[in-house]
Amino acid sequence: MDDVVPDVSGRRLMTPAGHRVHWACGRGGDAVQSYAPFRRVDPAVLAVALGLLRLEAADCFVDLGCGDGAVVEAAGATVRLAVGVELDPELAFQAHKRLAAAAAAGGLAGRWRVLNEPIGWTAPSGMTAGFVNLLPFAGAALSRWLAGSVAPGFRVA
Repeated sequence: MDDVVPDVSGRRLMTPAGHRVHWACGRGGDAVQSYAPFRRVDPAVLAVALGLLRLEAADCFVDLGCGDGAVVEAAGATVRLAVGVELDPELAFQAHKRLAAAAAAGGLAGRWRVLNEPIGWTAPSGMTAGFVNLLPFAGAALSRWLAGSVAPGFRVA
């Protein structure tokens, strides 16, 4: 797998319309950023959401704002490709470690990837199902972006 936590120092991150990202210069010139707060998904809620998506082995799944990768891991047990998109580099790193361990233990059915980037940098082309736990932070801007970025038949919970 590629490095998950790239050096963002000196790099200008472009965020989708409606997403506020605050940058400040930390000690030693490191870039510091604030994010939407991470909320773990209740296992019962996750089970219902994944049930509504009716994931199959041929699906390609994306979790927009994947946090620690728990949802990607759960979906990855079924699908051929599971992708997590996470802006916070520490959470992206945690997700990468979690998914690497799950893959090594045989808990993932197919390929997986964690993208440490803002939602909107990479279009979810080819994705057939997705999960969003960013509301109310994402709201209408994310809905408009998804509507223009995914193929007909894309399912989201």
